[in-house]
Amino acid sequence: MDVDSTEIMIYLVENELPVYGTIVPNAGLTAPMTLIGNLALGNAEFLAMGVLMQMVRPGAPLIYAALSTVADLRSGSYTPGGIETGLMLMAHSQMAQFYNVPSGGYIGLTNSHLNDAQSGYETGMNTTGALLAGADMLNMGGLLDSLMAFDYGKAVIDNEIALMLKRMNNFPKVDDDSMALDTILEVGPGGSFMEAAHTFKNMRQIGLLTRVANRDMRSVWELEGYPDANKQAMVETKTILENDNPAVFSADLDAKIRARFKDLVAGDAHSIR
Repeated sequence: MDVDSTEIMIYLVENELPVYGTIVPNAGLTAPMTLIGNLALGNAEFLAMGVLMQMVRPGAPLIYAALSTVADLRSGSYTPGGIETGLMLMAHSQMAQFYNVPSGGYIGLTNSHLNDAQSGYETGMNTTGALLAGADMLNMGGLLDSLMAFDYGKAVIDNEIALMLKRMNNFPKVDDDSMALDTILEVGPGGSFMEAAHTFKNMRQIGLLTRVANRDMRSVWELEGYPDANKQAMVETKTILENDNPAVFSADLDAKIRARFKDLVAGDAHSIR
């Protein structure tokens, strides 16, 4: 086990702080060049980490976090955006369910250097697979270039992807209101549901009201200057950054954090977010 990371983990466990130790086998380089072999080695690494944590502090909570990848051996490139990364996290999530611990990982990453179509489909496909397999946490916001760069526009788009995933994960319950049989009878054959009180009641909750995805008619889109997803995301970014941030800690709380964790909190005073 890596010395520096292990020492940090031990410190965190001793001080009863959250630990998100991530296992990162890379098939073809640091793990066997099969998905199952990669899973077997990664699972063994998780168990080793879990045993060490329990030796340090019995009962310490565990999170099964993974970033298992398959190397592109045409060049030896690291490929966290590959679809195999999603497949591996799906498998690790199932192992986490077997051990009855929460799971997650660095999923929704991309090898793209730009906030482009590749970035979107790599992030979207892998996070959807992980969600449907039962992953609890997805570390995806704003990362480009195999985790080497952060992009504000991608962070906004990733937020919209996350809202879609959240919507997918909360399938509606079936009851009299959701069945809407009375409303169907009221509107009748050939009628419009747009004016129904039931529609007005549910219009803000049932359909996700996107801020990046463009749903206007083409003529409207053309009049607005042909904005693409990245351009719209940067408009949203500017709006967020120009307004006050309610997530900034108060001066009193900032001082308490710095006093409790001396030399561990970076940045100027009152800038923690």
